[in-house]
Amino acid sequence: MREFLLMSGYQPRHGVYHPDQEELKQQERRTSLLHADNPEDLVVFDQVAEPSFLVRMDWNEEEDREELLFPEKEEKENEAISHDPAAVSIQPKRKRRFLTIFFGCMFLIAVFFLLNHRAVPSEPGQQAVVSLKTMPAKLQKMWSANKSLNSDYLGQIVFDSGLVDLTIVQADDVYQEDGTMYEFYTQDGSRVNDPKDYSGNDVYIWSDWKSHHYDGYAKDSAVFMDYRNSLSDQNLILYGHHIARDFDPSGDKEFTPLDLLLKEENLEKNRLLKLILEHEIREYEVAKVFLIDTLEEYEIPGKLSASDRFLTLVTCIEHQPRYREIVLCKETGVEYYE
Repeated sequence: MREFLLMSGYQPRHGVYHPDQEELKQQERRTSLLHADNPEDLVVFDQVAEPSFLVRMDWNEEEDREELLFPEKEEKENEAISHDPAAVSIQPKRKRRFLTIFFGCMFLIAVFFLLNHRAVPSEPGQQAVVSLKTMPAKLQKMWSANKSLNSDYLGQIVFDSGLVDLTIVQADDVYQEDGTMYEFYTQDGSRVNDPKDYSGNDVYIWSDWKSHHYDGYAKDSAVFMDYRNSLSDQNLILYGHHIARDFDPSGDKEFTPLDLLLKEENLEKNRLLKLILEHEIREYEVAKVFLIDTLEEYEIPGKLSASDRFLTLVTCIEHQPRYREIVLCKETGVEYYE
């Protein structure tokens, strides 16, 4: 003998049904019918509550399952039955509306946060970052001081090893932004009066970057960026003098130290360098060092990716005026600053 307890009564999907006293008595009477030896095929029709439903008790020795079979009947989604004043029912439509508004607000907050915390690069084509750091005070002071000396000042090129630490300038062309011609000189020190055979790359080649006066091979002749370059370009080109060591035994002026990179044993310890700009520090690694003949066409040795960004350093070769040393540096990272 097994005992089955069948609790009948209408239990809607939302809310709880509380039977009255008469219904409870009828439930007790029907419950007594379920004390049976063979309940496998027992079917009870409950007509106490409206709407009625069918309760079927299928006895299974292995699983002891109870299966409730509800008839098909549409229920209004906002129907909630409760005789208990403390009971609270949330209607599905209102619940869905609440969730829709909630997640919509969360999405708008997330978008607002991202838009207001992104960094905008100083030049088009640069990769954006989420947050901005403050440029170290020492670098801010250096940049501001040099910019006050010459509005063409761009920044510094600095090798991590100390091999090179030089200022960079860039002319607009032979004429400045206000339309006046730059003051610049030929190699022998003659001032240029007719600029028709010259370009912006001639402005700083023999001039002091601070005073614009003739400087020859003195230390304050500038490293300068090709006047056609923009900081957003894939390849930035910097030019600087190489000064023969029999003229200057120190070998530390301008781009003279770059000739050490032609020897492989010097390359590894001088491989890393930086370009320090007003709001950026770009990091580079020396990728290739080679010579070119200026009287012949040449190709960069090896394969380069179209997505890579470069800094190319160009200087002369001691006592070999036809040749130039090329130091090709690949950009490996960039930090943006306020």
